[in-house]
Amino acid sequence: MATLESTRASAPGKFILFGEHAVVYGEPALAAPLQSLRARARVSRAAAETPIGLFLTADEISLRTHYANLKPTHPLAAIVRGTLQAVGSSGAPRAHLQVSSNIPIAAGLGSSAATAAAVAQALARFLQHELSPERLSELVFEVEKLQHGTPSGIDNTVIAHEQPVFFSKGASTEVLKLARPLSFVLADSGQRSSTRDAVVRVRQRYNSRRSAYQSSFTEMGNIARAARTALARGDSSRLGELMCRNHARLQEIGVSCPPLDRLVEAAIRAGAPGAKLSGAGLGGHIIAHVHRGDGDRVGSALAAAGARSVIMTELTPSANAA
Repeated sequence: MATLESTRASAPGKFILFGEHAVVYGEPALAAPLQSLRARARVSRAAAETPIGLFLTADEISLRTHYANLKPTHPLAAIVRGTLQAVGSSGAPRAHLQVSSNIPIAAGLGSSAATAAAVAQALARFLQHELSPERLSELVFEVEKLQHGTPSGIDNTVIAHEQPVFFSKGASTEVLKLARPLSFVLADSGQRSSTRDAVVRVRQRYNSRRSAYQSSFTEMGNIARAARTALARGDSSRLGELMCRNHARLQEIGVSCPPLDRLVEAAIRAGAPGAKLSGAGLGGHIIAHVHRGDGDRVGSALAAAGARSVIMTELTPSANAA
């Protein structure tokens, strides 16, 4: 199969606005891309003297090896294999795949899905194919299942489409409608977490207390639907109230923790209309909605409350959501 000399691709991180965990059980969730944090991949044709095969470099995880040396279940091996199958290639090209990312690992920001998406698109382009967002999402989802067990599919969807989405398992992707730009602050608790561990914990508790957990998931689904309306109206007060309600439900199902709760409380005290954990929980990030112009003040309060880092981001209306 003919190849290009060199190709690149990147994919954003993501943050979940509403519906984490409940989305695994059939309820909707809202998520958005985090464009300031990205995973990047570059594929370049290897020199003639390089041994046959694909050589991979990922400095963030201290990886330098040939594709053939990776276990089949390694995420990079899985996304390379899936991409080669998707474009009809009989084998890995003689090339160098370089991967980098500034998305924190195990922080609820979609690092694994973004890396897989960047690798898949860069490799497909090297082999002179362009993956549609839908196909890219499917490929990344297969890798997410290897890493996280029973993921909802929201990470791969929002990262592949690079649009804020209202997501339900089994339904077509709906781009969120926003009446006006809305500002948010993400704060890192500094406590790393495992999506797989959080999902397994919730599953175990759900199996032993099915009625109570189903009630929490149903309410989170209703909160997500109400949030979609609040976003479409640009109603900051309502959006903030819903975020606080969602965080309380996440506390109920056991995925919050003291560092996350402290940051949520600090954001509210500093004037944020609402705040909640974002992602699988047990660590990672919180997200606070802030009025325009208040981001620095809320960010400073979060830093004083122990946040390891603070990220400002803004959601803006999309022409595709009209």
